[in-house]
Amino acid sequence: MRPEQLAETLEALNGPNLLGINLTLPLKEAAFQVCTPSQQARAVGAINCLRPGPLGWEGHNTDAQGWLDSFQEELNAEIKGRKALVLGAGGACRAILYVLRSQGAREIVIFNRTPERARALLQPGERLGEHFPDELEANCLVVQTTSLGMWPQTEELPQAWPERLPPGLIACDLIYNPSPTLWLRQAADKGALILDGCGMLVHQAIRAIEWWTGDKPEPQPMLAALKASL
Repeated sequence: MRPEQLAETLEALNGPNLLGINLTLPLKEAAFQVCTPSQQARAVGAINCLRPGPLGWEGHNTDAQGWLDSFQEELNAEIKGRKALVLGAGGACRAILYVLRSQGAREIVIFNRTPERARALLQPGERLGEHFPDELEANCLVVQTTSLGMWPQTEELPQAWPERLPPGLIACDLIYNPSPTLWLRQAADKGALILDGCGMLVHQAIRAIEWWTGDKPEPQPMLAALKASL
C-alpha cells in the first residue's frame, strides 16, 4: 500500500469488530496524518499500530519498546555507555533512536544512502557516518533498520563488514525473514553477538495486543510459531 492510500483503506476497514491494525513500512510516518498519536508515538516520531477510538483513529508506537524487550530478553546486555551505529533513516530507525537515547547510548552515528534524510533525525551530539569500518570499536552496537537483505533479495548487504571485528561487538538486524540475514550471519562468523528481528516482531505485537485489549500474551509461544513459519 502507498502512504497516500492509507486514509481510504482505514475508512474501508473500520467496523464494530475491529480491535486494531498494525502498520509497516512505508506507512509509519504517514499515519500521523490520519490519527491522534499517543505520547509515545510523538516521542518516537513513528506509528506502527492503530485502534479506533471515540474521536477517530488513535496511533501508537510499540516498535521501540518491542525492540528493547527483545534486546534485554535475548542478549541480557545494556545499551548504556555503548557507541551505537544505526543503518537507515526510516520509521523503524526512529524507534531505535528513541531507545538508544533513552537508554543512554554514549554516541550515536547514523548511516543512510540519503544523507539529508538522516541529518533530519540527528539530535545534538549525534552525527552522520561516512566510512562504516572506521566507526566500529570494541563493545559497540550496530543496528540495521533498512529492508536490505529481506526476502526475496536475501543477498543484499546494507554495509560490508571489515575482515576483522572489534571484540564485544553486537550486531542487530530488524529483519525477521530470513532469520538471520546474510549480514548477521557474516557478523556472527567474525565473532559478533547477533540479534535478528524475530523477537522485536513478537514483542511489538505483544505490546500492541496489550494496547488493544488490555491482555498481555506470553512471548515464547508466539516466537515459536513465528520461527516455525519461516
